[in-house]
Amino acid sequence: MSATRSAAASVETVFAVLADPTTHAAIDGTGWVQEPVDQATLTEVGQIFRMAMYHPTPETVTTRWPTRSTSSIHRARSGG
Repeated sequence: MSATRSAAASVETVFAVLADPTTHAAIDGTGWVQEPVDQATLTEVGQIFRMAMYHPTPETVTTRWPTRSTSSIHRARSGG
């Protein structure tokens, strides 16, 4: 299964929302994510955050991408 969704937001805004666990319940869509147990903003690889949710498991940041424009992301993926 796959899905695509476009957002009328800057790359910086999208990454700011994803890096802030207090916003995850609002963007979840399933109702499973309720609230953050850890409210610190995610800033580094290896940082762990926990959410109060239907299946409460710790999540670990494994990759941190630098903020960049969407066009440079597409160029990097296509090799262009």
